[in-house]
Amino acid sequence: MQILKKKRLYFLSLIFICTMISESKAQFSFEKISDYTIKIDENFILSSFLKGVMDKEGNIFYCDLTRILKFNSNGEFQKEIAPSGRGPGEFQTLIDCNVTENYLVVLPFNEFRALFFNKSDMSYSHEFSLESFRSRKFAIAEDSLLITINDVSYGQTDKALSVYDIDDKQFLGANVDTPEMAYVGNTSEGGGLIAKSTEVFYLYISYPGIWRYNFKTGASKYYNSVPDYFEESNFKELGSLKIPNDHRYYRGYMYNKSRSEGIYFLGKDKVVQMIATGNPWKSGSFNNSEVKYYLEIWDTQGNKLASKVPTPNNQRIEFTHGDNIYFNTGELFAEESESLPVGSKLSLFEVYKMIAD
Repeated sequence: MQILKKKRLYFLSLIFICTMISESKAQFSFEKISDYTIKIDENFILSSFLKGVMDKEGNIFYCDLTRILKFNSNGEFQKEIAPSGRGPGEFQTLIDCNVTENYLVVLPFNEFRALFFNKSDMSYSHEFSLESFRSRKFAIAEDSLLITINDVSYGQTDKALSVYDIDDKQFLGANVDTPEMAYVGNTSEGGGLIAKSTEVFYLYISYPGIWRYNFKTGASKYYNSVPDYFEESNFKELGSLKIPNDHRYYRGYMYNKSRSEGIYFLGKDKVVQMIATGNPWKSGSFNNSEVKYYLEIWDTQGNKLASKVPTPNNQRIEFTHGDNIYFNTGELFAEESESLPVGSKLSLFEVYKMIAD
């Protein structure tokens, strides 16, 4: 079914080398090129970090659960919006965000709608309703399509992706059956998806494979890969971790083993999959030192280039931008911004390039 419409930083501050274990035994080096720092301003407080995204101009949009902050490419604070509510242009809890050429697009949790804000001044533009597929992740293709990866009920066969025309604000259909493997661990929560041109790549949190769907041809492919270090969840075993009346119950229940936590484009021809092992809630309170992050590197044709690549300093990927990988430094969890003096700097991301040796 055809539904697609046409529509300085400093360099070489550190070299981080790691050996990648793969079928081809490829070796890569991670070259650190910069830190992205923000300047503490009296007009904002950082908290509850959810996701960061970058536009083509280098502006960073910092999304927490209830607010969005915009920083320019120099880390200078530009604007904050926190429109609490359920009316037009309002949200209560954010679950995901992305950028297009003109808009910042956000997905409120469990509200079945997408909100569009003008990137330039962060003013509200418009929104449209989503079909009744619960979703936590979405991607934008060619600024013309919005694609969600759908959560579905346990044991059912449903559609994996829903597609919406951004300009016409129309639902174009739900495509591709949710794969059987997505139900491993009795959950089909979407772990992530990315879109480029006519294709979307997506994965599920409970399984290490990657699925690829072409909107133009309707072709679907599955890239099968179960790394030897990936441990699938056993829910009977995880039940012992239940903390009654505690919001951390879900995390303790779900995150004891391995999971696919993100998927990213790198440059023009690589797909990077981030896998986490270890349970950060093992002790009952969040402790990220229990978690190890590894990367699986693919080309866009589904060939595995490298496996079990340890991330620099065990940091998680926040996003990629062109050939650069932005790793979360973790300082947002270690520092309370209100305790820092105005004018001081806080490192949000370490920026690396991945170079084939």
